[in-house]
Amino acid sequence: MQKRRLLPSVDYVDVPLSAHFPVSYFHHIQHHQDEQHLHYHDAFEIGLCLEGSGLFFVDHHTHTFNTGDLSFIFPDQPHIAQSPDEVPSQWYFITADLNQLCKDDFDLIHNLMVQRAKLSPLIPQSLDPTLGVLYQMVIKELKTKNYGYQKVVSDLLHYLLIKIMRSLTSTAHPSVRNLPAFSKKEFTAISPALNYMSSNYGEALSIHALAGLCHLSVSHFRTLFKKATHQSPLQYLTQIRMKMAASLLMSTSLTVLTISQTVGYSTLSSFNRTFKDHYNQTPTDYRKTLN
Repeated sequence: MQKRRLLPSVDYVDVPLSAHFPVSYFHHIQHHQDEQHLHYHDAFEIGLCLEGSGLFFVDHHTHTFNTGDLSFIFPDQPHIAQSPDEVPSQWYFITADLNQLCKDDFDLIHNLMVQRAKLSPLIPQSLDPTLGVLYQMVIKELKTKNYGYQKVVSDLLHYLLIKIMRSLTSTAHPSVRNLPAFSKKEFTAISPALNYMSSNYGEALSIHALAGLCHLSVSHFRTLFKKATHQSPLQYLTQIRMKMAASLLMSTSLTVLTISQTVGYSTLSSFNRTFKDHYNQTPTDYRKTLN
């Protein structure tokens, strides 16, 4: 049966899973130059960043990721990762039909779906370092396929989900917060612009060009963008640029000038001023605090 396009302006990626054992995994190296777009699929997706850093675009939000962090993506949730070409990130991704795997624990899946709007899709390693250990155990079982591996994978994933729920619903960690509501209607309308901004944040982007990508007037585009992202287009673009700049400062030895040009600033003074407004530190001081 053909997949119904829930989000016509976002790519649908088919993830073939066995009805008998609906779990698969793959290794992925993410470059910024890769031709990728916001996409979604039917399965749950759990990722582990093995190396690198960058941004994860999920729905209408941007999240910074680093080595050791986990991602947790729901079915039909638009997402894409972006990493600087200078330091491409490496990931393992597990895709699974968790409804089938955890069919004997209805409460777990039900609670996941109920809490969906409140759960952060990026889980910092610092929140619970054991999550990465569990994840690697699942990958090892999927690779070796030793006797009874399917049962072990199911049990480990079940345990991993419980641990994820505990971590994400904790109020003790500052990175866990309630995110603004996701409006699918407005998101669909502006998704061509979001797609373009996620890959071309280093270019000079005009509001007229972005509105044109969405076949909207500038005023209508501004209104829908604000409803979808709770930010103006300029605020959203600045957030992407600042988060990517912070990632480059942390994970590369590129000069501040080179980083400023990479993320779309024509003058170093403008970049320094914007970065300080965003992080309350100059780029140079920010880098020093990481050493």
